[in-house]
Amino acid sequence: MVRSPAVCYGSDMSRALVLVVLPLSLALGCGGSTTKEPVREPDPTPSSSKPEPEPEGEPAAPTEKPAASGGESSESPTVALEGKDLEAVLNLLFADPGLLNHLHLAEKGRGPLKISGDKLPAKLEVVAGSYEVKVVPDPGNNKKSAVLVLTKLERTGDEAKVHYRFDIEGVEGRASFRLSDGKWELRANRLIEK
Repeated sequence: MVRSPAVCYGSDMSRALVLVVLPLSLALGCGGSTTKEPVREPDPTPSSSKPEPEPEGEPAAPTEKPAASGGESSESPTVALEGKDLEAVLNLLFADPGLLNHLHLAEKGRGPLKISGDKLPAKLEVVAGSYEVKVVPDPGNNKKSAVLVLTKLERTGDEAKVHYRFDIEGVEGRASFRLSDGKWELRANRLIEK
């Protein structure tokens, strides 16, 4: 039987250790990890720089989420949902059967749907149940008013969130959307009865 030189020298204990430790260290790469860590490139923008505010009257440019590479995660700023993106998202929301069932647009005084929200434009190209949506002032705490109040409209990269309440029916909702191939999709619309 041929033995390696390391096994031939020393005591029986050292021979046993060599027979056990040597194959293990070779299998484990001498204690090193077999996975490679991704190389992280430095961010070209200094972390202390702040984006300049948009001029009054001009909508903010949509922010595209850069593709992550090598396991890196990138954060997109949260901005107001506005313009054509707002209209597309609201059209999807008001086409959701779960929400339409609570709106009762066929009842007297319910159609067209009246909506309200902070910084909504006076005119939107949005349809709910074959009626064009009408933007009205905030009803305040009037629980008898058939106005759907949009409490949150925001976009972060390719995702958008809309929170709303419809006090006359006693419901609140939280909807999430995703921009995929240039088209918004409703991911979830959760209605909560108050």
